Amino acid sequence: MNILMIAQSYPPNRSTASRRPHGLAHGLLKFGHSVTLMSEKIKKNDSRYDSSFKPTTHKKLKLKLKFREQSLINSWIWFILDLLNPIKRPRKLFYAWNNIDMSKDKYDVIWATFPDYCSLAMASKLSNKLNIPWVADFRDCFQTKHTLIQKILLPIRKRVLKNLISSASLIISVASIVSEQIKKINTNKPIILIENAFDKKDFLSRPIYKTKRNKINFVFTGTIKTYDQSLLPLLNGLLRNKKFDNFKIKIDLFGNISKTFIKEYRKHKLNKLVKFHGIVNRKIALKHSMRADILLSSHLMNSKIYDYIGAQRLILMIKSDFGDAEKHILRNRIGWAPRNEIEMDKAINEIFEMSRNKKIPSIKPNISKKFEYHNRSIQLNRVLANVVKKYSKKD
Repeated sequence: MNILMIAQSYPPNRSTASRRPHGLAHGLLKFGHSVTLMSEKIKKNDSRYDSSFKPTTHKKLKLKLKFREQSLINSWIWFILDLLNPIKRPRKLFYAWNNIDMSKDKYDVIWATFPDYCSLAMASKLSNKLNIPWVADFRDCFQTKHTLIQKILLPIRKRVLKNLISSASLIISVASIVSEQIKKINTNKPIILIENAFDKKDFLSRPIYKTKRNKINFVFTGTIKTYDQSLLPLLNGLLRNKKFDNFKIKIDLFGNISKTFIKEYRKHKLNKLVKFHGIVNRKIALKHSMRADILLSSHLMNSKIYDYIGAQRLILMIKSDFGDAEKHILRNRIGWAPRNEIEMDKAINEIFEMSRNKKIPSIKPNISKKFEYHNRSIQLNRVLANVVKKYSKKD
């Protein structure tokens, strides 16, 4: 097949959203397909640029990367237009993509990822123009909590999204909770689950790990902006534990931590345990993940947990998400997903006991292997082949 993939984020964009199209694209290449990937091109001085996270090249992979077109229109006017018509968000990129000549290559199917409205809009437009099927990939949907302006615009956005995906052959969801959110849009499209994963190549240079008795290094990499992501339940759990003074504990935070939570942590009685390293490139984040004793995951389900599984270190969710992350952790016995203070205290006691015995295990390779992008690509390959087959029968 000749596959067109559309995604707003792609390496060297540091966003976790860029890993899914990159991982799936290279997985599909192994089946002998040709892949063209349409995405945004970012400059080296862009805050999203990560020099350690460059896209892997392949002779059958074509990249059509475009900068967001500049305009004399004030950015606030663009913002208002995007709110009123989310189908073209981000508007500058939507118009930049419109200038790409897609007539030279004959594509069989289009895959486009949401929450980038303009990715889906371009897929719908090209599907109609080229007379080929397209698939909507939802790696996110409508969150359960909204600002006032988001609540006001939510009915409009749902209606726009419903109309937009009406021409798609089917929907792919990244998580069970996302599938449930999609159903609220009242679409009758079939929904197939293909979760996120990790790229095996990112973990080939694995550093030597050694457990040190009574010393525990907790590591978090990612974003903390809301109380659902807060690490305070861990700090409070450590404070409650009577064995706490017998251990030397360090908590390293790498990523975008809001000033609000930095203040909260610095006011805590255990503030000396926490060290803020700020935003680092992907290579550094993965290196520290592989050297950790325990990796910390926030409450919100995100693709970070798959990198943690790739690092093969045990995972402690600060608070269970009651969803896919908890399911993976408990089913594969790769960590803890406490739902309350009692379960958090039990998890901390188990970690202390492992450290005391100098036996903090790694995630076994046969378990982590199940979460590689290769396996997700097998699923996607099957889905796209069925879509093309059914579409050709209609013609």
